[in-house]
Amino acid sequence: MNYTKIKISFSATVRSFASPMLDWRTVADHMFACRIFIFLSAFLLFTAGCALFTGCTQVFDQNHNYFSSEEKVEYSLPDWNKLRSDFETIPQLALWKIEYTTYKESKTIFIEPAAKSLTIEVPKNYPCAIMAFPITEHTAGGERKSSFFQPCGALYPMNRKSLSWDQGFSATILSLLYKNSGFKIETAEFLSLFNWEKFVEKNNTSASSNPWLLDKSEILKCIRDKKFNVYKLKLPSSVSLTGQNEIIQMLGGTKKLLSAYIPENYVLAKTDFLSIIKGAEYPGVFLWNDKIARISVTSSGNAKLTLCALPAFSED
Repeated sequence: MNYTKIKISFSATVRSFASPMLDWRTVADHMFACRIFIFLSAFLLFTAGCALFTGCTQVFDQNHNYFSSEEKVEYSLPDWNKLRSDFETIPQLALWKIEYTTYKESKTIFIEPAAKSLTIEVPKNYPCAIMAFPITEHTAGGERKSSFFQPCGALYPMNRKSLSWDQGFSATILSLLYKNSGFKIETAEFLSLFNWEKFVEKNNTSASSNPWLLDKSEILKCIRDKKFNVYKLKLPSSVSLTGQNEIIQMLGGTKKLLSAYIPENYVLAKTDFLSIIKGAEYPGVFLWNDKIARISVTSSGNAKLTLCALPAFSED
């Protein structure tokens, strides 16, 4: 195959970029004008896009920090009457104490026991902790209300449907992270990246039947310092007290005790033993005949029972 050679040459009269015929100031002025044109074009396209999509609404607080619009979310509440049919010793519900915490604020409201759901307004797509504490009625020492049971909860935006007992602990952790932070919006942005779905899953499996026995202060510290791992959801060693134990027999057996963590009661109903963490720092706390039974086990394995009166609940 034959190739044709082509010779390309440049004229020696081609001027450099800085020739007197094209002053550098003129070039700079033209480049600056081009940048302004590109910026304005991009800005106009952006604002036009926001006009087409209602989700682009922007709101700024008094410090000119950007935050998203509000969203109303409805959550269903657990069926307390169903619990009373499952456990004859479950006391009557007096009311629900609702607490929800966002990076902006923490609010507390009270709703009637017959309520099936609740609706709250939260900053859209930012983490929010919702907790519902069951306030129950008791007859010991006269008619009174008490807050003994751990709350059910939900983590928004992961959960937009119902408050569940297995999310109460996680919601409490999220709420405490907000309350202990002096930089709310930065904390919200950081917590938006945290894997809450995995956290909920692991703290309900790694912690056996009661995540409330975990060390909250250690978990909070590790999340805050970005050093959290699933091993922090492992409980210390425990001791099993069977129905043959003198203390358990004196209380009438495990069936007469109610755990403050509602799901654990289903475990107690099927077994004849209690798992108590070693060390007085982690006592087992149960409701027994309108009293609190605190069962602790020393490091040497000796069990101890302390009976306490239920603290009266006040809405103030």
